[in-house]
Amino acid sequence: MRFGKIIKQEIVKQDRAEYGKQIIDYVSKQLTLEYGRDFSRSSLFRMIQFFEYYPDNEIVASLMRQLLWTHFVELIKIKDPLKRDFYTKMCVSERWSVRTLKGRIDSVDPLPYLKTTRLRGCFKASMSFCFRVET
Repeated sequence: MRFGKIIKQEIVKQDRAEYGKQIIDYVSKQLTLEYGRDFSRSSLFRMIQFFEYYPDNEIVASLMRQLLWTHFVELIKIKDPLKRDFYTKMCVSERWSVRTLKGRIDSVDPLPYLKTTRLRGCFKASMSFCFRVET
């Protein structure tokens, strides 16, 4: 899953949008030829988003033991980091399936839960606390 980090930091390297798209298109074609359809252009962009939204390796290691890649595909669609953290934590704590996650994203607004100062502080600061790797 750290493939997004490699693409972002080693291949694209620059923030120029058009240049980045061209590089992603080229890399996608090369990887697809060599490894198959799992490296489509949209898949590579999802991998980059995954790296940007979940940059902490320790948290990712813990989450990867509890969630499927398809959970993350749904979670990275959520632009608001507070909401994304909320749904990530709920997936883990409630053991939501991907189908359940999709349904909850469409029907449950987490903002009432996040409005309390205590919960909002927890969700802002505690991704590393809530998903600490057990030793």
